[in-house]
Amino acid sequence: MKRAVFTYLTAQRLMSQGGTKMSRFIIWISVTGMSLGIATMVLVLSVMNGFQQELEERLLGVVPHVKLENADRNPEVKDLLAADSAVMSTTEYFEGFALVHHPESPLPLKLIAMSPDTLMTNRLFRGSVGSDALERLRHMESASFLGVPLAFALGLDLGDPFELLFLSRDGERLAVKSQRVFLAGVFELGSEADSSLVLMNIESRSMEDWSSLGEKGVAAQLKDPSKIESVRTRIEQNFIAADLLPKQYFQDWTGDYGELFRAVKMEKSIMATLLFLILVLASFSIVSGQVMKVSDKRRDIAVLMTFGADRQFIRNIFLLQGLFVGLLSAIFGAVLGIVLTNNANELIALASKLTGYHLLEGSYFLVVPIKIEKYQLFLIGLGAMTLSVWAAYLPASKATQLNVVDNLS
Repeated sequence: MKRAVFTYLTAQRLMSQGGTKMSRFIIWISVTGMSLGIATMVLVLSVMNGFQQELEERLLGVVPHVKLENADRNPEVKDLLAADSAVMSTTEYFEGFALVHHPESPLPLKLIAMSPDTLMTNRLFRGSVGSDALERLRHMESASFLGVPLAFALGLDLGDPFELLFLSRDGERLAVKSQRVFLAGVFELGSEADSSLVLMNIESRSMEDWSSLGEKGVAAQLKDPSKIESVRTRIEQNFIAADLLPKQYFQDWTGDYGELFRAVKMEKSIMATLLFLILVLASFSIVSGQVMKVSDKRRDIAVLMTFGADRQFIRNIFLLQGLFVGLLSAIFGAVLGIVLTNNANELIALASKLTGYHLLEGSYFLVVPIKIEKYQLFLIGLGAMTLSVWAAYLPASKATQLNVVDNLS
């Protein structure tokens, strides 16, 4: 215990006072460089986390996360789905395609019907629609929701009727079927759904009627759609074990949007790797500073070894100093990164005034979304400390190889 305390106190004194002014200056430059690199990683990854979360809410907010086709005939299916801790709500659903008349040409649309309560579980959707529109969807016959851009393009106001054309199955024959629906409300998610999606109440007609127009069954909305892989595997195993549903009937949102989110995830991984290389480059300045420290303190090292200090003790002093650099860098960098992240929109507004160009110009986003992940802060800090100790290892090894006699004279 005494040995560890003495090693700590020696390393602390060496960090703050030991060596020449130039060696101490290089060490603090190393701390500054590592801190800026960590702050940049925190800022960039938090912004990318925010954009990923916004994409999930905007694109996946009103589409079924998990679908079990034709499972509405078995009442046990919804119970088994609802029993999973990752499931937020369950509902019967319909999904199909329709055409709506437009002055220039018919517009192809995707029609999704679910229970109104399930639709309102999405934060963005709930904020843009409102409770009055929900009641109209729930009680008005043939009520529907359209995106704001689509309703504007069709020239529709609340309560206006419009025609939807479906390709209906009549036994083995196909027929075009027309349905008159009414606009009960509008939504704005800030995604392609605003211009291509029609939402209806699944309870507005029987499941037999829906089945002639497209795909129907039971759907589930997840608390975290990004965890679909693990949730899907677990739900599939539960259903197969209960002998309720063949595996091939199981579908999820990755069939439509999986490639997009895989690309987003890959982009975030590449960006994190590139930013981590900044920390690697900053760690080389730690090597320079530590080498200078060893050179400046050769006589002191020789004196310690004369009084019985072994090579492991000398090595630990310089390794502990490298750990100090990493710890200080992690603390300063994390604090600076969190401050910059929380003020990202103010910084972007300032930059737009100076350059005349706004980062979000031409996008669906009005502000930069941010999401700080605690586990990322921990990993970044751990990586910085590991790099600092690694950078200090070579100078520490050099310190243990000094010739005591030559450096005492």
